Amino acid sequence: MGDLILFFATNTETMMATSALKEAGISVQMVPRPSTLATSSNFCLRIAAAAERPAESVLRAARIALAGFVGAGQVAQPAGGAERCS
Repeated sequence: MGDLILFFATNTETMMATSALKEAGISVQMVPRPSTLATSSNFCLRIAAAAERPAESVLRAARIALAGFVGAGQVAQPAGGAERCS
């Protein structure tokens, strides 16, 4: 399946989500926000696609708003270093 990139409105929400997901046993990695994602947070979270539903449940229970998500394969790095969603 692949990975998902979860994004949040703020850095604080991203950090709170990281803690909540780790406490629930979901493997999570904080990564820089691709420039193509419209959010003020500088970071996003990468999780396994198989963890999407459990992660949504954890975030809902913790009352952390998910601004959105995108498949990690949809975030590409073209020549020249700028990021874009394909």
